[in-house]
Amino acid sequence: MPYSQIVAENIKRAREARGLEAQELARKLGISKQAISGYDSGRRKWPIDLIPQVADILGVSIEYIYGRERDE
Repeated sequence: MPYSQIVAENIKRAREARGLEAQELARKLGISKQAISGYDSGRRKWPIDLIPQVADILGVSIEYIYGRERDE
C-alpha cells in the first residue's frame, strides 16, 4: 500500500471515529470540502504542512497519522 494511502486512511479513520464530518475538518483547516474528498479517496496527497494541524484537530499524534502507532 502506498504511504500516502496509509496517511489518508488513518486521517479518515480518526476523523470518522470522532464524528467529524469532512466539511467541518475542511472548515477548521481553511480548505475546501472537495480537497478533503480528494485526500480521502486517494486522488490527492495530504500536504505535509497540514499534518500537524490535522493531528491537533483530530486529537491524534503525528505518528498515528503516519502509521507508526496503531491504537489511538
